[in-house]
Amino acid sequence: MSASLHLARPEDLEKLLTLVQGFHAEEGIDSTDEQRRGALLPLLEGIPYGAIYLIGPVRADRLYHRDLHLVGGIWRA
Repeated sequence: MSASLHLARPEDLEKLLTLVQGFHAEEGIDSTDEQRRGALLPLLEGIPYGAIYLIGPVRADRLYHRDLHLVGGIWRA
């Protein structure tokens, strides 16, 4: 089995917001959409301090936080 790894882009923001919101709810982390957006956008726009990688097809319609877990800064199925 192989999986494709790709660098998340600004157009992935809505999918990532859903993932992060679900993770925060599950872990009891209190954050607003504005805070999550403010944390994710610079990474998606290419700041040199970090990156977000997604595993799976680039054109996947949906991402589910229950099916993924964070490993070393990478969301994995």
